[in-house]
Amino acid sequence: MLKKINLRISLIIQIILFCTVCSCANAENAAQLKLDKAYGLFKNGEYNKCIELCNAILKVNNTNYQAHLNKGQCLFMSKQYEEALAAYDTAIKLKPDYTEAYGAKGDVLSEINRYEEALAAYDTAIKLKPDYAEAYRAKGYTLSRLERYKEALTTYDTAIKLKPDYIEVYINKSYALNRLQRHEEALATYDTALKYKPDDKYVLYGKVVTLSDMGRLKESGELYAYLWDEKIIDKCASIIKASANSIDEYIARGKCLLSIQLYPGALEAYDMVIKLNPNCAEAYATKGSILAAMEKYQEALEVYNIVIKLNPDYAEVYKDKGYTLNKLKRYQEALLNYDIALKYKPNDKDTLYQKASTLQDVGKKKKQKNYMISWALELLKII
Repeated sequence: MLKKINLRISLIIQIILFCTVCSCANAENAAQLKLDKAYGLFKNGEYNKCIELCNAILKVNNTNYQAHLNKGQCLFMSKQYEEALAAYDTAIKLKPDYTEAYGAKGDVLSEINRYEEALAAYDTAIKLKPDYAEAYRAKGYTLSRLERYKEALTTYDTAIKLKPDYIEVYINKSYALNRLQRHEEALATYDTALKYKPDDKYVLYGKVVTLSDMGRLKESGELYAYLWDEKIIDKCASIIKASANSIDEYIARGKCLLSIQLYPGALEAYDMVIKLNPNCAEAYATKGSILAAMEKYQEALEVYNIVIKLNPDYAEVYKDKGYTLNKLKRYQEALLNYDIALKYKPNDKDTLYQKASTLQDVGKKKKQKNYMISWALELLKII
């Protein structure tokens, strides 16, 4: 009788354990399905929905490090940088060897101009995963932003060795080579990229610009014409190829060309808008941003001044002018323009970040504590 009772108890315990295991497995499967759905929302650009779903997952299990990472990625794309950093830090705290979280953290830090911290995050990711090509690419990009082009080239070469068809790295490497006036090597790098992806519009456009910088205008023009004629530009092709006669048509053309980074054509389109409407502040503002993207900073400043004359309370332009002045290392003027932008738009995070970054640059350059204190205070406003 006692043996039968013990057997029944043993069976009951086994059934309970089996049910518990099944329940845990089901919960894990359900969480994974939600994570997959969150990733799908992220890929589709539905960042708010992605954040909501990640929050729902974390409400059930706050130790789900993948949910923290996914949430951070969506926050990053929504330009909620401090919140994204917090999410990545939580993921790393839960899983200290989480390579992807260190890489993602580096991306945020690089975006908000905290370059040295970004490099440290990428180095940690690389230490954890020495064949992490994406981390090498991102590190090289950050080194380029610091104008440490030779170091960037070494890093890009490692990324290419790990992933020979990494098109983005070839583009970034060519940019660094151009900055070092090594144009022939830049062209050779673009050509290598084209072997892997012959119709990549960004590679082709980079080659157009490099040929132009070298004074090889005929070749540059021919390649630009090829870009114009071929349907590499996808849905914008019909808009760009159609004849434009009105302001709206030129704006549509300019936006399409700008979206695929064909800056000379976009510049031409906005010049036509300005010709048709000399008082269009928005057209001048876009023209200024195009010139800045082409690193023609002095010309960009002249255009921004016209915008301000036409529309003195255009906050976005004061911010862009501040950025351009910062690139020219005219820091005090940059700070003045950021302050004017904040007068019209007090809580603009992008402006606050850029101002904080400029204060940090000035503080490091002059080794003055008051600038670093001001930088810290500006960061507190954002947080």
